[in-house]
Amino acid sequence: MVYMDYDTIFGSLSDFGYSMPERDDLINKVNSIATQFNLDLEDFVDELLASAVNMKKSEIDLGVLEHMEAELSRKLGDNVHKMSTLSSKKSKRSEPAFGQRTADQCGFDASCIEVETTIHEDFGFTHITGKYREFSPIMNVVLRKVEGKLFANYSVVLGSVSITILSSIPEDTYANDKISNVIDAKCGRMTNFGARCRQANPEISNWSVPVSGSTGCEYVYGEIVKEISEDILLSDQSVSLLVDNELGSVIKLDLTRLPEITIFPGQMVALFGSFENGDRFVASLQLFPSPLPLSPLGRSANDGNLRLWCACGPFTSTENCSYEPLCDLLDMVKQQQPHVLVLMGPFVDRKNNFLKNSHFSVEYEDLMGRLMKSIARSLDGCRTELIVLPASSHDACCNYSFPTSPFVINSDIYKKLGRAKCDLVTELCVHPQIMAHLSKNEWHRSVDKENRDRIARLASHILEQGSLYPLFPSSLPTSIEECEKVCTLRNAPHMIICSSVLPTFIKIVDRTVVANPGTLVRGVGGTFLRCEFATSYLADGTANLADCSKYEIIQL
Repeated sequence: MVYMDYDTIFGSLSDFGYSMPERDDLINKVNSIATQFNLDLEDFVDELLASAVNMKKSEIDLGVLEHMEAELSRKLGDNVHKMSTLSSKKSKRSEPAFGQRTADQCGFDASCIEVETTIHEDFGFTHITGKYREFSPIMNVVLRKVEGKLFANYSVVLGSVSITILSSIPEDTYANDKISNVIDAKCGRMTNFGARCRQANPEISNWSVPVSGSTGCEYVYGEIVKEISEDILLSDQSVSLLVDNELGSVIKLDLTRLPEITIFPGQMVALFGSFENGDRFVASLQLFPSPLPLSPLGRSANDGNLRLWCACGPFTSTENCSYEPLCDLLDMVKQQQPHVLVLMGPFVDRKNNFLKNSHFSVEYEDLMGRLMKSIARSLDGCRTELIVLPASSHDACCNYSFPTSPFVINSDIYKKLGRAKCDLVTELCVHPQIMAHLSKNEWHRSVDKENRDRIARLASHILEQGSLYPLFPSSLPTSIEECEKVCTLRNAPHMIICSSVLPTFIKIVDRTVVANPGTLVRGVGGTFLRCEFATSYLADGTANLADCSKYEIIQL
């Protein structure tokens, strides 16, 4: 029997800003579901969060648990039906959905890589001999789909896709910051935010630095900081503002008069109010900056649709190191040949129990190199552009710091990307934990709190703040100086791929499509993101990207 105590469940939920009352009936229900469906803590919390988000609740009650139980029963029934159907038919791969390219048209070349023909280590119940073992036919299920009204399938064979890297490669890592550079970076970010607010709110004639005891109403902007006492939780009555002036003045805030407020440490805000003869600046109005201009659309040399796939790790079960789901995905890529494949880490997962086994003797760097060679073999003769992104918090082959430094491996088959422009479309990939960190640190109050789209609100912080990681202090080891250089946004991307352990989603936030592909290995079936952009509509600059594109979350 699986047993989970209250403290363990509560701690896992609190990481994402959720809670659960300490009641015996809830704990009994939790353990009943975990035992019935044989779920470990991580899978259980994933499914529980999915049900909570679907029901728009931030506190777990019996209704959420019953919803989760019903969903798990439905998924189990669907899987049993698929397996029974599969066993009665001859295994057969489906034809490519978007058109097949011939081998002589392919541009991916792995011939420059020295490939070992045999690998004799036992990577968890699988003996690998030169290539991954054969798999059963892939059963794909579309879990979520968003299709624009102007989108049209166009399966013409395209030429090579132009990929331009927009983000700079981090130079320094955690603890190498110079104080003067950090101050300059923070002041620069504040100044840019203030300029955007004045652009959107012409009534702001000038900014002030209020002094305690003054009674006049003034406009002020700065960065949200927590109270000095660590015992006081962030709220509309226990928060301060770091003002943009030479002294770095800090004033205490009272935000209780605002009808709706969302705050988190490091957030830039602009307020109108006064001290009203007290020691706290009482805000009566919050002002917002002008939206970031959308990245300009270039012109593509191709007339057909641009196809992009994205999958996020982990790519193998925590109990082995055979990478079977990744092999299945690459098999699909070889058949359908999208123009771009983005693989986001972790690749060699620090949490993988099999890697911690005393009998596992392979160095992590060697394992990563072999994995890259296996990927190269799988995509040999395929024209798909491959982009590999590390996840520093979980990848064992890169430094645990943010912004994430590139992988250091002996292979040149991949490109490094933070922000990239693929022909017309500007795509942005953010850190796998940013949504979870925002969820944990955000404090929100509104009249209809439970009826708002929480995921869309979390994603909107990235665009409103103009930063890929707007939290400060960071929940990750962070180079503040590098963070400001690499993560600052001057234009809004057309698409944000926001890998997260939160449930999969596809949202349109202020003209930007935000998607969470989920992970390739998760519970009863992993997921990945499949996108198709009708570039012929985008080229003339009159259409919105969301109207001309199709986004699908596919269950592997």
